[in-house]
Amino acid sequence: MKRHFCNRVIGLAAGTVVFGAISACGGAGGGLDVADGGIRGTGSSVGPVSGFGSVFVNGVEFSTDDIPNREVESNDGITAEGLLSEGMILRVEGEWFDDGEGTAEKLSYDDTLRGPVDLVTADPSGAGEFVTLSVMGQSVRVDRQTVVRGTTYATLLGEPSITDHVRVSAWRQADGSYRAGYIEVINPDLTSI
Repeated sequence: MKRHFCNRVIGLAAGTVVFGAISACGGAGGGLDVADGGIRGTGSSVGPVSGFGSVFVNGVEFSTDDIPNREVESNDGITAEGLLSEGMILRVEGEWFDDGEGTAEKLSYDDTLRGPVDLVTADPSGAGEFVTLSVMGQSVRVDRQTVVRGTTYATLLGEPSITDHVRVSAWRQADGSYRAGYIEVINPDLTSI
């Protein structure tokens, strides 16, 4: 009986060692290719513009030197990098590295909404943390992090003129509403661009 118990312990120990060795080596077969470290990517990065001197999106400084005339692909009148504003949600196609730098090959911008303000609803708590605008029937939340141009956040809280037209760059939320990264009061003529 004692011998049977010793054989069982030795067998379990040997099995554990073999299993550990196989796991450490990546199992049988050709092995596993591992990246050379760091985070980098090629493709598209979509996010709000957070700075210039290049274009800063999602914490990456994208050099735009390779884009002729620093052109922006857009059907909304934003045709060059110099017409972008912080808070606008921009699509950058290119390459980025773990050091926070990248190279843009293409910039694309489109307004999320552009049109008249239909309704203004203040923060129901009375704290003034946000205001909800209805633009072309769509609910748009504007808060203290939203970049506001052509008016002020305080004016929005005080219910802007119902005839104001706005350009909105926003993220669509799970409930179908939008959270604005950028909002600008514009001339009504610009709503048809």
